[in-house]
Amino acid sequence: MISLRAITVVVVSGFLLAGCAVTEPTPVTDPPAASETPTPEPTKPALGELVLSPDGLGPLVIGAAPPVADPALDVLIYDEDYCADVDGAPSAGKWIPNYEPALSEQSPEPFSVYVPEDAVSQIAIGSADIVTAEGVGLGSTRDEVIAAYPDAAVTELLGTDLYVVTGENGRLVFEVGAPGQTDYAVDEVVFVRVLNLTDELHGWAYTDAGFAYCLNA
Repeated sequence: MISLRAITVVVVSGFLLAGCAVTEPTPVTDPPAASETPTPEPTKPALGELVLSPDGLGPLVIGAAPPVADPALDVLIYDEDYCADVDGAPSAGKWIPNYEPALSEQSPEPFSVYVPEDAVSQIAIGSADIVTAEGVGLGSTRDEVIAAYPDAAVTELLGTDLYVVTGENGRLVFEVGAPGQTDYAVDEVVFVRVLNLTDELHGWAYTDAGFAYCLNA
């Protein structure tokens, strides 16, 4: 005959065994990896991304040295042999745009830069793709220039009018064809330049002026 004490011991032993049961740990999983956005490779700005202003063109600033980091990315590069075959050139090399079409000696296409003493002094625009933040450039109308720059100073010349916008470092000059002549589009921007603050203001119409030449490298 089983005594009450024996039953009590069995029951207590069962509780003890139950309390000592091993619980399997819940597996810990690594948190999902955060999506990493790859850093874009640096690229040279497109010609139309170079913003024209009274102080320069894109990273080219009047009075400052051309920025040089990587020949594949720079907007201006130095060609050591560009003027090597030109008699009278002050040096064999010249700063030229790192864009197509390649700069010729007689054209500022797509733009031309005068860099005396290692500082940008003047910039001439030869491409209609290059415009100001207000959208004004080669081929713009007189009315568009006036609307964008109502305070521009105006100088009347033979055949053209100069609209001059002065900035901190330079002057943006729009040369507009004047009524009464047939050589240039009337009331249209025919030349665009950025000059430094000290050079004499002049027009390019009816002259051989320019600084795409090796003689003014």
